[in-house]
Amino acid sequence: EVDWWQEIREQFADGEAYEHYIGRWSRRVGHLFLDWLSLPPGLRWVEVGCGTGALTETILERTDPGKVTGVEPSEGFLSQARVKITDTRAEFKPGDAMSLTVNDAEADVLVPGLVLNFVPIAGRALGDVPDCPVWGTVALYVWDYAGEMQLMRYFGMRSPNCFLGRGSRQGKQFPICNPDPLADLFRAANLQEVEARA
Repeated sequence: EVDWWQEIREQFADGEAYEHYIGRWSRRVGHLFLDWLSLPPGLRWVEVGCGTGALTETILERTDPGKVTGVEPSEGFLSQARVKITDTRAEFKPGDAMSLTVNDAEADVLVPGLVLNFVPIAGRALGDVPDCPVWGTVALYVWDYAGEMQLMRYFGMRSPNCFLGRGSRQGKQFPICNPDPLADLFRAANLQEVEARA
């Protein structure tokens, strides 16, 4: 049997390939996400699992942030983001949701976009352990793996080597990717004023 996480690691090593496949869709959902958040300008953002920088770029364009720090474990993705985004308000660091090194004073907003279902201890990405910072706003979004998921059902199936296009098993492996389980996770992390929407 194929190691599922090994497949993911391999797919997440090539920034250019991922950008071509998912990056363009990530930007579209990022616009909706930021419009929904409607946060004021000048904030300091931390994007966990910034990938090739799709959401970072959208934050820079749409929210007029003071700073955006992208944290990402894949060097291939970081390289792509650093080449593509030259805005001086953006900084990219190696790291992951399990070991954030950003201290409290460095950020107002934590956004793990399209990454929570890949974090082994999902709550850690939300700051529910003692060594994680306390954030002003924590917000995230994930693909609807268990629902229609038209992006991957129609486009992913054309790429037989892509883990995102292999039937509906992601819906079973990522049950957290639904509004109610996400809201429960936020409440379990002692976050206040929780709101979730499809």
